[in-house]
Amino acid sequence: GYGCEQETLEALVGDADARLLFDFSRDGMRLLRARIDRHAIACDWRDGHAHVPLKPRQVQALQHGIVRMAERYDYPLEWWDRARTRQVLDSPLYLGAMFDPASGHLHPLAYALGLARAA
Repeated sequence: GYGCEQETLEALVGDADARLLFDFSRDGMRLLRARIDRHAIACDWRDGHAHVPLKPRQVQALQHGIVRMAERYDYPLEWWDRARTRQVLDSPLYLGAMFDPASGHLHPLAYALGLARAA
């Protein structure tokens, strides 16, 4: 992914290049997972990533993003209501979550060390 929303990226580089960057990002996730699996890298990989709103206007923006990504990129994101978010993240602060099941997170140093051992 990138340090901004896809809609912002589209405004910066145009629709065609934004799509290309999105596809690069997806390819990068596939490559990352393949390397972790192929080399049995113990890097605390966790499937999924959640963007969590604290304010109602953030809820609206995230829900808009879910619809937009489905329509423009055929990319399925999930909306979790407050109860589901609290169940998963154990925090009463969040108003919900935009969950990306195709994403994930890991321990970067453990991943880097695992890559070094595999090289």
